[in-house]
Amino acid sequence: MRLGLSQAEVAGICGVRREIVGRWERGINAPGGEALAAFGMHGADLHYILTGRDKDAPQPVMLRPDELELVLLWRDLTEEQRKGIRAQVRALAALRKGRKKT
Repeated sequence: MRLGLSQAEVAGICGVRREIVGRWERGINAPGGEALAAFGMHGADLHYILTGRDKDAPQPVMLRPDELELVLLWRDLTEEQRKGIRAQVRALAALRKGRKKT
């Protein structure tokens, strides 16, 4: 859509029939490497085609179970409690940085 191409035009670029492009769009089939390479040479965003995500968009952050636990506990704190926790974490981080320099 970004390139303003019809299915027939995409098919011509990729060397396949228009019906195949329709199958790709519906998720029935996936394009092969040669078709992707050809489409990429014409300006297609291959990262988006392969992942469904814009390469410039912020990527989701994956949390470890212990990190998730902290986030969930954090949400139950008052703002005053959060302020105190932030101060403690900043102090711990500063101590850790100080140890790395020595």
